[in-house]
Amino acid sequence: MKIKCLIVDDEPISREIIRRYLDEFDDFEIIAEAKNAVETIQLINTHQIEVLFLDINMPKLSGLNMIKNLNPLPFIIFITAYPEYPVEGFEVHALDYLIKPVSPERFSQAITKVRKKIMTDRADGFLLINVNIG
Repeated sequence: MKIKCLIVDDEPISREIIRRYLDEFDDFEIIAEAKNAVETIQLINTHQIEVLFLDINMPKLSGLNMIKNLNPLPFIIFITAYPEYPVEGFEVHALDYLIKPVSPERFSQAITKVRKKIMTDRADGFLLINVNIG
């Protein structure tokens, strides 16, 4: 089952970079992209988004302020040019906080965190056993 995600950034080039990085991970499906908080809220209300790749500084309503009003809250990976907000990001339960420009290696580390969290949540009472035969 694919991990459904939404890319949110007001800069088209940033959305393109995240899209290219996500193309390397077959278990992630980009449901949509948004350039502001209003679009994001509409998409979250109409789709079952599991992961939000979210910029902080956007016109009118910041990513931080937007997610304070979301319920339920998807898993959040902040991707921003602003290094001064990680505490606030983690206070709203972000899984990771990436500073632009993000390297493919650092992006991959964030993906690993998402996978672990999703696997734990999807298991929900079941024991998953990885068997390597051969």
